[in-house]
Amino acid sequence: MPVELKVKVNSQPIRGITNCSAAAQALQASRKVQTVEFDAANTSLADKDAADLAQSLRRRAHLTSIALVLQRKQVGDTGADALAQTFASCSKLVSVELDLWGSAVGNDGAEAVGKGLAKCRSLAMLALCLNSTQVGDSGAVGLAKGLGCCAQLTSLALKLQMTTVGDEFAKALGNELAKCPRLEKATLQLSYTRIGDRGSVSLGSGLAQCPALNRFELFLEGVDCKIVGTLAFLDKLKKQQRLQSVDLHFPQGTIQKKNQAWKYSGDDKAIRDAVSRMLREEVQPLEEAQCMQEEAKTREEESIREAESQPLEEQRKPEVEAAPKADWRRLTASQPLEEQCRQEVEAPPEAHRRPRAESQPLE
Repeated sequence: MPVELKVKVNSQPIRGITNCSAAAQALQASRKVQTVEFDAANTSLADKDAADLAQSLRRRAHLTSIALVLQRKQVGDTGADALAQTFASCSKLVSVELDLWGSAVGNDGAEAVGKGLAKCRSLAMLALCLNSTQVGDSGAVGLAKGLGCCAQLTSLALKLQMTTVGDEFAKALGNELAKCPRLEKATLQLSYTRIGDRGSVSLGSGLAQCPALNRFELFLEGVDCKIVGTLAFLDKLKKQQRLQSVDLHFPQGTIQKKNQAWKYSGDDKAIRDAVSRMLREEVQPLEEAQCMQEEAKTREEESIREAESQPLEEQRKPEVEAAPKADWRRLTASQPLEEQCRQEVEAPPEAHRRPRAESQPLE
């Protein structure tokens, strides 16, 4: 009995779909498609099927969300390129989820996906899984360049575990993510790759320049990142002041940050000491800022109490002494008439004084 595919259009399931061609026809017949979910688990799928599926979704004016699960399929670079062209043709696309875990996608396919995503000007959420594929540095660098063009991106989940990507990709990824001004949440699963110390430091430098990043997860288990690389990464990342939640998985253990507190789960003393210093450096500025706010508030309250305790004449005296000459009459308007006349005679305004030369008789 054929296995039924899981297909949803606008959150409504379509029943009776047993192959990709039928799914493509159903999508082609649907009008005003806004969201599409397609899960081809337990079925065979090749490049032609992916191309048919992509063709049915192309140039959809109302399409805002695509979720395609194509795990362990024979989809290669041709199928990935077809899907990338679909992404590029949907101008209102906001959310993309593409799972190609265990597929035959290589460098050309990854680069094509990057070029397609670069044209998604409204893309805010991206989840891309290329675990256990044939992607290496050259293709992954092209993918990273595409991410750098997504200026509206706020959430990223990128998985490239068990691939041959290395330091070149890590450096490019850090540089390109720094170009995403709205990126708030990022999850990078890069375990069991060829990333080493140089790549981890470059990645940390780029992430430290993401102005909006506040939640970050990184998986670098099973890589050639030694203690010096881990420490250098931490030194770069701690410059990112907006981070509220951090979960880092290095070969030397796990480093986490929650509620302004850093925690290390591992046996390396150098890393433990570094995490302790980071905790102290983060707590002290907060305490100093709170003390300064309390001192400023106390001074303000004392000034108010001192002003209220002075007699009315004492409070008004500085105002009279510091007033400009133009306000002299206004300030003395409340005085008795005799007092005003006496002050005018003793100290007449500058405008009423005649020059000495005019008062002398003519010879």
